[in-house]
Amino acid sequence: MGLNHFILFFFLGLVQFSLGKRCLGCPKNLDIHDQKLHDYLSKKLHDLKGVIPKGTVTETELELVRVKNAQEQVVSGIQYSYQFEAIGLNSNQMYDCSLKVLRQPWLGPDKITEYSCNLLISNANRRLLPGGEIIIDVHKDNELEELKSFISQEIGKVQHSEYLMIVMQYLKATKQVVEGILIKTTVQIGITNCHLKLNSADADCQHKLQGHQVCDVQVWLKPWMKFKQVTVVQCQPLQSNYFEKCVGCPIEKDPNSAFIKQSLEKTLYKLNKESHTSQKLSLVKINKATSQVINGIKLTVYFDAQDAKSHRKYTCKAVIILPPSSSEEQIEDEFNCTPVSAY
Repeated sequence: MGLNHFILFFFLGLVQFSLGKRCLGCPKNLDIHDQKLHDYLSKKLHDLKGVIPKGTVTETELELVRVKNAQEQVVSGIQYSYQFEAIGLNSNQMYDCSLKVLRQPWLGPDKITEYSCNLLISNANRRLLPGGEIIIDVHKDNELEELKSFISQEIGKVQHSEYLMIVMQYLKATKQVVEGILIKTTVQIGITNCHLKLNSADADCQHKLQGHQVCDVQVWLKPWMKFKQVTVVQCQPLQSNYFEKCVGCPIEKDPNSAFIKQSLEKTLYKLNKESHTSQKLSLVKINKATSQVINGIKLTVYFDAQDAKSHRKYTCKAVIILPPSSSEEQIEDEFNCTPVSAY
């Protein structure tokens, strides 16, 4: 083989490698936490009301619970593929679903190329899963019913909630014997506007819900020791119907709340300590605060501050992320202040 042939094959190999790296036409993952994606999929399920997905018999209306995977791929147009969990509004059963949408704007509206669902849990039957996990009938299990209040309280602690939280329903659950009993469950949580300090009865708060979440929870039980502990809590806003109110959006909080003040003062202390200037800000007044459930809690606080030395006044905004685990430090996502004009 001559030198010219060797060089030719070498460059062909480079081109092939480059194309492989770029993978033209391969599926591209989408951000499953993008609110626009959730809104689109919720609306699409609303539009499909009356259409029975393949794999079910009578489910004519599904409501989105969570998105598990989303991709787009360039084919003869753009094909969007979604994997998600949904709840049947007729049966209250949980489903694992797949939806594929082909978008070819030059040919008209989007085309549904696949719409199928499989029952995630059969509540009528229990079966043994690999690894010793047993599926629990979430509608009849007394142990789950007794854990509702405990799970609500523990989720509230993790989220630093000042308001009563209620387990609205269990969506799925399994039980496993591991040095006691390990219960893994997914619950729908309702956030009420009943302040914990008021000691409001649960029944009084059922009709005052101001938001919903879906939470994966693990509870470790040792009945002989009267021991119970929540070891895992992971929540996200429930993606409700597209036309309903915005669930998971920021909620206004009491600016005089001790929790808001404590979180902000902790941020000010940290920033003052790390500052390389002589400026040291102190809190004067909190004007407005909102809370939003993300992967943890996002606090947005608008407040007045003053430089301890020059006494110059500022209007400020801070965005603070409180992680889902109490063992992690809070994060300052945004912090900016503008001097108040003296004139």
